[in-house]
This record gives sequence, structure tokens and C-alpha cells, in this order.
Amino acid sequence: MGVVLNPLGPPFDFVGGAGGGGTTTLISNVKFSAGTLSQTRTDITFANSNGVSFGLNTNGVITATVSTNYAGTGFTTTTTTGTAIVGTNTTNGLSLGVPVFLTTAMASDAVTLSNIRVSAGTTSNLLSRITFADGSGVTWGLNASTLTASVKTDYLTSQSSQSAIKGFGASNTGNTAGNTGLSTGIDWVLAGTNNITISESTAGGGPNTLWVSGPTTAAQTNQSAIKGFGASNTGNTAGNTGVSTGIDWVIAGTNNITVSESTVAGGPNTLWLSAPNAGGGGAVTFSAGTSSGSLNSIVFSDASGVTWGLSGSTITASVKTDYLTNINVSAGTTSNNLSKITFADSNGVSFGINASTVTASIAQGLLSFFPLITAFSTASQTLGNGILVMNPIQIQAPVSFSRVWHPVSVSYSTAASSHTLQLTVGFSVALYTRNVSTFSLASSGGTNWQLTVSSNDSTASVSGVRFLSANLNVSATPGDYWVGFVSSTSSNRQAGGTNSFAFSNYLDQGWLPSSIGMGLFSAASNSTIQWQFGKGQYTAASTSAFPNAISANAIIGNNSAAIFRFPLLYAANFTS
Repeated sequence: MGVVLNPLGPPFDFVGGAGGGGTTTLISNVKFSAGTLSQTRTDITFANSNGVSFGLNTNGVITATVSTNYAGTGFTTTTTTGTAIVGTNTTNGLSLGVPVFLTTAMASDAVTLSNIRVSAGTTSNLLSRITFADGSGVTWGLNASTLTASVKTDYLTSQSSQSAIKGFGASNTGNTAGNTGLSTGIDWVLAGTNNITISESTAGGGPNTLWVSGPTTAAQTNQSAIKGFGASNTGNTAGNTGVSTGIDWVIAGTNNITVSESTVAGGPNTLWLSAPNAGGGGAVTFSAGTSSGSLNSIVFSDASGVTWGLSGSTITASVKTDYLTNINVSAGTTSNNLSKITFADSNGVSFGINASTVTASIAQGLLSFFPLITAFSTASQTLGNGILVMNPIQIQAPVSFSRVWHPVSVSYSTAASSHTLQLTVGFSVALYTRNVSTFSLASSGGTNWQLTVSSNDSTASVSGVRFLSANLNVSATPGDYWVGFVSSTSSNRQAGGTNSFAFSNYLDQGWLPSSIGMGLFSAASNSTIQWQFGKGQYTAASTSAFPNAISANAIIGNNSAAIFRFPLLYAANFTS
């Protein structure tokens, strides 16, 4: 097997084949590794160890012999003191030490042999009997009172001399010559080639030494220290661009760039690159507004509220912000030149500012009692039970109230008898808002009043014009609203009685007759036409509760006696 040493590559490579030529010199500084250790050495020694013995034949062949006498086949026994049975395996065979008391005491009465401390490995027990089990190549036997043991010896068959290395070959990586691959079961020799020399020295009984040596490295000739050099195709370029290798380079100056060199005996040499001083490169064209000029310097002048400054290489600018001065402001009969204006709250007007927007709010007093329905002229008329009538109102200022009053007319006819008359009168009222042509319920309330009259009871306190009070909680801002009203009366007279009463609601007669057919000029009358939007009677025959939503088309605007006579109502923010 040859050894190739590449002076510019790894220390040496192993290759198969016959030996080559070259001068015979010793190899040095070869790196060897064994186990976890690695050293650079000039010699190798194969040392006998762990049953392997090395040798070197005169023809340069390294031999290795593996010992086969690991254990003998003999067996001896001896008596020992103590209680432990001790076995020793040597080249002479197995020697077993047996305590004296096991061979002499109570030989005919083994039943009494108990609680003997027996230890094996890391385990120890008190036993009255012991069994020797075959294992790990040891076979036990018993002949009468003789205990025998046989040790397996055929672990390693007869060993012939063979190379100590299992396999050896040349890798197909790196520099190779001849065949590559791994060979086993054959002897190997090392051959030198390409100026690599293999030598061997022998000693009686070994170890023998292999010497691998390469040629002395010649002095290095001068060459460029840079592998490759060139000009990039980015930035300002002239001439060709690209990278060249294997040639010498010089640097040339152009466009006002000067290249100089200073040399020192033994080096290092120095290259100097210098550019012209600032301003020496010619004038620069500047433009501002509609003017343009070629200048070598620029001056930033303060003007039009802009002030310039220079700190180191930083230019600063400050802009004047107090331009708003001497503005003529007039209010009422007074006029002044001012730089700022303040809007002061006064006479119920409050001012505010949000970003650049000035706002003004007019304070309005909160109304706590006022007429919901103002009478044009009044009339007393009984409304049917459960009939819902609607009337529009306009609230001019913020309001807050909790009760609504309604005037009614009541009269009684009594007789001297024990018969009774039960009377219940009441009304419900609601406030609606509008969304396009739909009225939405905002708040509602109501009341019922009951009276029982018998014989000639006095009715002075419940006769004539009386007010009914219903709860209605409202907090509203100015705007358009609609009031809904439902009246209810009932009576129950005892059989045979002659007592009676009369009840009517006070209504606003309005501007038009109580019942009239209306329509557009030269068109037929239409019940859905409303003198005021949303004024009229809800089409449902009877209403027990106010609807959450009422369409404007569901309100009859004429042809009903109650259409233009809406009950008088008064709002108040107190309990009655």
C-alpha cells in the first residue's frame, strides 16, 4: 500500500498498489488518533496489551497474535475459614474455597443446617440450602458429596496470525491513485510515492517503527496576496468591470482623485488615495423659486418669518407664529384692533371650543307645568270607551313633568232608596315621537276613580267640573310630539234602583266643525286626510293598551265627531 503526501494538502493519503519512486527520507509530524487521543508524531509503536501481541516480519509485515488461554480447565477445592464460599478462576482453572464447617459439621443430619449467611455479588441471605445454577459458561455438578464445576473454554477458537486492523483501504475522497475501497483478511504494506518515503526500523521483540517522510518544502516565491480583484458594475465605473485572478494589479486615479505610494524596506508599503478639497470641484447649480444659479457656496437668509441657524453641520429653521396681530374686531358699537379674542359666557349664552371650532349654547329654562292641549273654545262631550285619539303638539323648551290633569263634567240623580250606584271613571294618556310616518310610544300612564252612591247621599264634592289626575313621566327636549288619549267610564246600578249619573269630557272645539268630510279641492272626500298631521282617531275600534307603533295611515282625519275635539290636558311636575 502506498502513501501519498501532498505538500499543499493534508499530511498524507493512503493508497493501494505497488510502491513508487522518490527519495528516501523520513516522514515527520504525522497526526495519529487512537481511542479519544490524537497526537502529531514521527514514529508509531504497536504495544502488546490485553492479550494481543504484535510482531514485524523482515518483509515489513506487521503481525498480531490474540491469546486463547483466558481460563484453564482444571478444578480444585480447598477448605477455608469463615462462612463464605469463594471461587477463583485462573489460567489453571476454577479453584473453589469451601468453609470447613460445610465439610465436617452435621454431615449425617443436614436438616439442622440452617441460617447460613450466603453472599453472591451484592446480595446476601440466611439460607438452609444452596443451589449452584449453571450460568455464564460455568456448569455445576454433584457426585456423592463432591461438588464439581466446568468452565466453558471455547469462546475463542484457535487463532492464526492476522493483521491487527480489521479492514484497511483508500478513500475515494482527496487525492487518490490506484484502486479505492476497503479490503479485509489480507496483509498490507505501506508504499511511498510522489516524494513520500516509507522506512522501517526493527527491534528484537519489538516494537518496530514505520517512518513516513515528505520532501522539504521549498521557499515560497513572491506572489500577489489577493486571490482575485476587479471593479464592480455598481456605482460610477470606467473601463471594463469584473474580477480577474492570477495577475498583478495597480491602482490609477481619475476625476480629481490622486493615488500615491510610499515604500519601506521589508514593507509594508502604503497606498494613498486623496480627493480635492471641498469647493474645489466646481460650482453646483441651485434653484429656488423661479431662479437658478451655479454657486460654490449658499447662504440661508432670514426672511418672511423664517430664521436660519447652523450648529456644527446641522442647519436649523424657526418659523414665526405670532402673525395674528392688530385684527379689527367689532361688537355692538365698539371696535378694537386685537391679536386675540375671548368669547365670554353671558345672558344665557355659553361658548366652547373643540379644536378649531367655536360652539355656542343658549340656556333654556326647564318647564315643569304647562297646557298640553290649549283650548281654542271648549265643549263638553262624552268620548266612547276605548277610543284612541291623537293630537300633535310642539314643545318649545325642555320640559319635565310627572302628572297630567283632565277636566270632566259629572252630575247625579238620586232617589230615597237603599239601592246603590257604583261609578268608575278614568283616562289613559301617552306621549309619542315620530320617525318619518310612524309614531313610536315614548311614555304612557293612566288613572281610574271609583264612587259608590246610595239613597240621597250628598254628591256635591263629586259633581260639576272635576279634574282627574293621571301619572305620566316625561323629560323631553324641544320638538314635535303627539299625545294619545283614551277615556273610560262604567257604572253598576243595583236592581230596582233609580239612581243615575251623567259624565262628559271637556274638549277643545278646534277651528273646524266637529264632523266634516274633507278632501282636496275638486276631489272626493277622504277620511285619511288630516287637518294637522297625525290628528285624528286610531282606526282600531277599541284599545285596551297603547300600541308601541302607529302608522300615520291608521289615523282617520275626518268624518268623526271626536276628530277635531281633543280632550283638554294640563301637564304638571307634582303629585295630585
